[in-house]
Amino acid sequence: MPDVYYTLITGASEGLGKNFVIECAKRNMHIIAVALPGPELESLKTFVTHNFSVAIEIIAADLSTESGCKEVFDTVQKQELRINMLINNAGVVMTQPFHEMPLENMLLQARLNVLGTTMMTRYFINDLLAHQPSYLLNVSSLSAYFHLPNKQMYGASKAFVYSFTRGLQAEYRGKGISITVLCPGGLSSNIRSVIANNQGGWIARKSITSPEFVAAKAVQACLDGKEVVIPGRINKLFLFLNRLLPSSIKARITTAQMKKLTVKKS
Repeated sequence: MPDVYYTLITGASEGLGKNFVIECAKRNMHIIAVALPGPELESLKTFVTHNFSVAIEIIAADLSTESGCKEVFDTVQKQELRINMLINNAGVVMTQPFHEMPLENMLLQARLNVLGTTMMTRYFINDLLAHQPSYLLNVSSLSAYFHLPNKQMYGASKAFVYSFTRGLQAEYRGKGISITVLCPGGLSSNIRSVIANNQGGWIARKSITSPEFVAAKAVQACLDGKEVVIPGRINKLFLFLNRLLPSSIKARITTAQMKKLTVKKS
């Protein structure tokens, strides 16, 4: 009997994470879906089971805590599930002036976006080394390339994810693991994000892509061994212009765009 391998996806209950689950199921990948406790996980399992011929396991855990990350690892080990793909998608974004942001919101972004991604990678890197060919996909953001007012914690945390992943690529190059960092622009992944995106300026609105499109592009890129994925031609153009424009002009543009946004979580 051939070995059965699983793709572990965090933040899987909605938005981009849910689309990662569906995209992987379309590719006949068995799935471990991880997200906060709630009915969405059970609904996702039912949907996948009824529509695809793949196995799906669900684990409810808070990945902003060390105990939550370890709980996921211990559950996978106890069930003797083999992981050959890890998608670190879980994250949170909050848009708010720094002096008004509650301390718990700052800490949540740091713990989930930075420490959660780091801990999950550390817990499962040996599984990826043991079950080759294997794949690691970390979700950063286009914000990692910019200095955005009112989005300082999020941008910094995603810049960490980008730099962390690039370092891993250098460290594990030629060792059988395809490591990819995804840097999407805005996503219309739920009603909150649709409302917030519509309130943004012209640049913000033009950067919006669908989670279905991003998930498909990212998974294929990771399987193809690409190191960095920036979905959407307009987002690639923004990044190109960012390298050309003087800092003073970029600062005026980003400040004007961010003033149009309200506080948002996703």
